[in-house]
Amino acid sequence: MNIQEKGRIRSQMGDALAELSPRDGGILSAELVRRLCTWLGSEHRTIATFAALRDEPCLLKLHDLLPVAALCYPRVVGSGLHFYEVSDPTSLAPASFGIREPVPGRHPEVSFSEIDVFLCPGLAFDLRGVRLGRGKGFYDRALSDARTDALFVGVSLALQILGKLPAEAHDVHMNFLATEEGVLPCGDG
Repeated sequence: MNIQEKGRIRSQMGDALAELSPRDGGILSAELVRRLCTWLGSEHRTIATFAALRDEPCLLKLHDLLPVAALCYPRVVGSGLHFYEVSDPTSLAPASFGIREPVPGRHPEVSFSEIDVFLCPGLAFDLRGVRLGRGKGFYDRALSDARTDALFVGVSLALQILGKLPAEAHDVHMNFLATEEGVLPCGDG
């Protein structure tokens, strides 16, 4: 795989997202969350989400719109991710890479076998379900430990959906993509 190509795409997406005003990003995030909640319904009880970085869609409204769901946030532990149930996202603390994370002892850890849906951030996705993250491999390693029936949902703005991304054998593909335009199934087509 061409590392330079991935770096070029990361840079291109970073530039495109930097042009988005905070106001517009907030409007698009709100629409994304609304559509995602409609799609999720109430059948999924345990959902892994994430605390957004500046250039990622904000999903905090999930707490208001999915009150019966257990929402779990990742915490970097060594080279992996552990997930913790968080009822109040204001209790997350700044940690690795500037990401707000759960605090062990304050938030109960949730095993991968309990998680029904993983909402995954990324810099870019394609309709085959290929996800381009930030290059550290945390989500690829974590998702390889998930239940076989768990759903993987790539979460991004529509401008982050590209034609065809480079993929490697270790990349875990998404089952669905969620944007402000709706939730789409992924496939190999």
